Amino acid sequence: MSVRDEQIGQNIVRLRGERSQQWVADRMREKGWKWAQATVWNVEKGERPLRLAEAEGLADILAISVEQILQAPDVLGHEDQLQIWTRDIESSFLKIADLTEELLGQLELLGYALEDLPDSMDSSNYWVDLAVKAQLKTPEQAVVRGRAEREMQARGLKPVDVIAEFGSVENWFSTSTSSREGRDGEHPEA
Repeated sequence: MSVRDEQIGQNIVRLRGERSQQWVADRMREKGWKWAQATVWNVEKGERPLRLAEAEGLADILAISVEQILQAPDVLGHEDQLQIWTRDIESSFLKIADLTEELLGQLELLGYALEDLPDSMDSSNYWVDLAVKAQLKTPEQAVVRGRAEREMQARGLKPVDVIAEFGSVENWFSTSTSSREGRDGEHPEA
């Protein structure tokens, strides 16, 4: 184990961001390398040297340059961190897009199922009532819910307390947002 291998390993840990070692190993196997999660761990710990051809494959799957993998720690800086955050945001955005498509498909199927209900089932049925309420959910509400939960966490609030006072997390967030926007006519992110 050399100091240089340790530096390269630390760079890989930083550059892979929130992606797991297993994710990296899976992508490397897709590129034809015989990597397992343990391989990633050994490279990141500096216990296994990274071959140049492997570095090229790794750079490709992480959407970075080989130079970034090889850089000495004193060269790493804000640009690398911005690249990591930008990549992670893009990844999260794509996950939201995929989940939105999935949600809309499920809502469509639920709509068909509700249209074909037997006459014996009406809105007094617990599951029918629940399905009708679920059909009203939108991707936009999911985004509001996510923002509300993040805001509650930042403020140290418990969902149970918020729901008891405002009826729902979304009502609290709406009230909380409008009161912040009303202060001095500023937008909350201003």
